[in-house]
Amino acid sequence: MSKAAPEPNRASWAKRRLRRSPEALRLPLSEVRAPMIGEAMDRRATLSSLLALDRPLSELNQALDALDWSDQPAETLRRTHLAAVLRRYASAELSAEDVAQWASLVESREDLGFEPRHEEAIADALFDLGNPDLQGDLHDIVDDLLDALDD
Repeated sequence: MSKAAPEPNRASWAKRRLRRSPEALRLPLSEVRAPMIGEAMDRRATLSSLLALDRPLSELNQALDALDWSDQPAETLRRTHLAAVLRRYASAELSAEDVAQWASLVESREDLGFEPRHEEAIADALFDLGNPDLQGDLHDIVDDLLDALDD
């Protein structure tokens, strides 16, 4: 009586196929994943850095330019982000030009949402910060902006 060959299972079939197909082994795992996952993670990390202003503005600007356009909010701008930037300005850690450039970068992003129920206060503050020629010296309005964000 001869033994029947064992029926191959799917896992062993896949292993044999990979052994015969060297091109399947050439791609690193990071490239096998869907590109949108990596891009979404990069977008979120870049937007988080922008909101926290934890990297130089020139570096943030380059990173933002490298992202594809999207109108789907990947991060949320909160009043606390604005207040933190204003406090850094008040402590002379940031210049008025830094704040204006940051506000312009944030204001131009379609992929940032605003904190729910505070959209108008955030939009007004961003406009004021990004347009110093219209709103006057930041030094003169910083306290009023902080008060408006606390409401």
